[in-house]
Amino acid sequence: MILGLALHVGMTQLGMLVMRATPQRAAWCARTARYFLMGMFWLSRIRVVVRGLDNAMNAHPVLILANHCSHADIIALLRTLPIHSVFVAKKELFRVPLLAHELRSHGHIAINRANPRQSLTVLNGIADQLALGRSVVVFPEGTRSPDGTLQPFHRAVFSVAFKRNIPILPVTIQGSTSVLSKDSLSIQPGTIELDIHAIVQPNQADTVDDLMAQVRASIGLHP
Repeated sequence: MILGLALHVGMTQLGMLVMRATPQRAAWCARTARYFLMGMFWLSRIRVVVRGLDNAMNAHPVLILANHCSHADIIALLRTLPIHSVFVAKKELFRVPLLAHELRSHGHIAINRANPRQSLTVLNGIADQLALGRSVVVFPEGTRSPDGTLQPFHRAVFSVAFKRNIPILPVTIQGSTSVLSKDSLSIQPGTIELDIHAIVQPNQADTVDDLMAQVRASIGLHP
């Protein structure tokens, strides 16, 4: 996996020499990364089972909200989603060698969880990303679940979606912990399951809390 990441970094570096910094370049980086990750999953004997892919194809661009148990969640979504999506990721990941380059070249967004004002600015910028044709992935739990159960959601992202009427695509991820556990860097063979649910329209919810409850019910995991 690390070797594949290094090879893709080299490839995107070459691409960046001949392409200006545009949304099209970020989309190209994301598209090539998807094919590299498909190959790396195959070599690592990681199988991805996807249900409801048509929901993603028919809803782009949207706000994608998923549960979060492992860093493998990010890799599985990048490898699977056939649409250009950017992640809102904690700023610490932008300091990791190789990974930092991938995040920046694809146009992913850093969020400082310790700074509520900066976090809100990032979330308010989701509509701008959608206007560029990019879907945005957010893990509403804010961090990885320690035991696989769904943790409480942060309300801010739902407040932004409700006020700006941003459609939400809920995704359930299962099996990623067995592939890459929270406290390990060792990737194991296994199966990751992605269930992409029907879109949730904020204008059909009465309140922010109602919207949050609908998305939680769609993801379908409960503590």
